[in-house]
Amino acid sequence: MSLMSVEEFRVFSAGQMKRDGSSRQQKYRNQQCTFQGLKFDSLKELEDYKAFKFQELQGAIRAVVRQVSFPLQGAERRIRVDFMIVENDGRIRFVDSKGFATPEWKSKRDQVKSAYNIEIETI
Repeated sequence: MSLMSVEEFRVFSAGQMKRDGSSRQQKYRNQQCTFQGLKFDSLKELEDYKAFKFQELQGAIRAVVRQVSFPLQGAERRIRVDFMIVENDGRIRFVDSKGFATPEWKSKRDQVKSAYNIEIETI
């Protein structure tokens, strides 16, 4: 298999993206979209996913997993993190795509850190 350049990957993937035709205004003005049958809450999340998939195809990371969920202690609520990245050396990173971090998100992120000793990166 020959490797694509970053620009070739962007052109290829842009042709497969479709914006969901919802007329409902989103809470944070994000634009939901679908790419290769996968639904994304925002264009930023989709672009971050494509960047991680490109890294995976190039062999820079071992895997990218979407929508990882953690239960929050003391509540029936959960936090859903956009990506779990498996590095080539086996380390695992948790990454969330955010236009900006709300106080509620920061509180949930801190609960995960306290309960599981897991850092969630925000990009």
